[in-house]
This record gives sequence, C-alpha cells and structure tokens, in this order.
Amino acid sequence: MARVVILSFGDNDAAEHFIESVWAAQEAEDNETTEREITATGAIAAACATVEALVARPTVWCECKIVGKSRGSSKGKFSALTEMWIRTERFGWVVHQRCNKPNRWVVKRFVHQLLAGVGLKNLLPELDARLYPQLVEEVVTEQVEDVTASL
Repeated sequence: MARVVILSFGDNDAAEHFIESVWAAQEAEDNETTEREITATGAIAAACATVEALVARPTVWCECKIVGKSRGSSKGKFSALTEMWIRTERFGWVVHQRCNKPNRWVVKRFVHQLLAGVGLKNLLPELDARLYPQLVEEVVTEQVEDVTASL
C-alpha cells in the first residue's frame, strides 16, 4: 500500500518552486545535486506548506473472474448479479466483498479519480508546459510525426 500526501501552500510561487525542486531531485544524476534539491524541497515544505491530508492509496486490485448475465458455463467465476462491492471502514475504498480489493481502474487512476470525484483540475500539466516548453513542443511534434507516418 502507498500513501498520497496533500500539501497546502498559501503562496502559489512557493508551491510551484516546491514542485520544481521535487522534479529536479528526481531527475538529478549525481548525489550532490540530489542532496541539494532534497534539502531545498524539505526547506520549502517546512516553511510554506501545511499537511492537509494523508490518504491510503491501493496498489493491488481485484482479480476475481466476474461474468455478466451469461447463461453459459460460469464454473469458477462469480455472477455480476450476486457480487457486492462494499466501502471499507478504515480507508473508505470501495472493494469487492469476496477478496477485499478495489477495482483495477481505481488502482491505476487513483489520483485522477480522487480529483475528478470532487471536480478539481490537476494543474501539473500547465506548470510542466510552462517550465519545459521546448520539451512539450518536441513531444507534440513527435506525436504528429508518428500519426502522419502511420497514415
């Protein structure tokens, strides 16, 4: 199981600088740069951020064989009509009652669903495009070239 930490920044510039520092630390190739970026990231978080929430993130999903209303052989499979999904008390996940695991889609797109569930928009792509505009243009150009080549 993993965790999602939600931080709140009162200053937009501090939030963006925090994200830049995290990305720089993740992309650093030498230990000195990594240590410097981690120190900067920690300092920004400690000085400017408030921890708002800690959410458990599922990492494994239900692999039970659940079939629809088919009248054919369903040996070793569970009928969709009789299977139940329940909400867990501790984490609030909706899980399959038999295996106690969430749906695969929930695990794969957890943060997207977390944001979409309350109608929020993820601003990271906008920040990424602003910080690294040449990389975004290169990716778009490559995608266009791939599409035209396949036609």
